Amino acid sequence: VVAEIDQWVTSPQTIEEARGTILSHMGDIERVIANELHKRGFTYDYKAELGSVPFPTKIYGSEVYPAGNYEALRISLGKAEGQNWWCVLFPPLCFVDAVN
Repeated sequence: VVAEIDQWVTSPQTIEEARGTILSHMGDIERVIANELHKRGFTYDYKAELGSVPFPTKIYGSEVYPAGNYEALRISLGKAEGQNWWCVLFPPLCFVDAVN
């Protein structure tokens, strides 16, 4: 999904632009999820949604982001009971974290 999003976002955006980009490409996001699950032989359901999501405290580089509800793209796989991967889309902190 991150690689797919990288194709649409080529420059810094405002939060409104980021939100609009995600919403306008929700079908593309769901297609990527479906294709990846199929390639790996998984048959469980999935759901992608943009909304208020509870996050634990996260540290990206030297910045601490307190636990709370944040606007996020949430992708739930199956019963959504497994491990979670956290990535902030605006600003794109998951990329900073991956480099560090």
